[in-house]
Amino acid sequence: MPIHDPKQFLLMIGGISFVFYLLQSAVLDLLGLKGWPLLLIIWIGSMAVITFIPQMLSPFYHNYVYDITPIRFAYDLILNQMYITDASITGSSMLSLLYIGIASVIVMYASTLIKKRKKDSLA
Repeated sequence: MPIHDPKQFLLMIGGISFVFYLLQSAVLDLLGLKGWPLLLIIWIGSMAVITFIPQMLSPFYHNYVYDITPIRFAYDLILNQMYITDASITGSSMLSLLYIGIASVIVMYASTLIKKRKKDSLA
């Protein structure tokens, strides 16, 4: 399947990858190795949910899993780029991923402050 604008598609894929890197780094900075089970649940559960049509999901999965999974936003962007000619990468999905990335950076910064305060209080 030909991609209509390969440069825009590669830029979008790079941005999505960076946001997921930031999200994983934030969880691991905050929780340490105890964050791995949380990440595995998020990624495995998310991949299972986004393969279904949203209307086929039960209300619980649609409201509490599908609506908050970060992979859904990336999936929407990739689908639009592949199937819609002249699709823009700006929109609600990109804004959601941008907010997730910003929140991840804030959590990483806050986790270093928390660790520094704990270290200072112990000394």
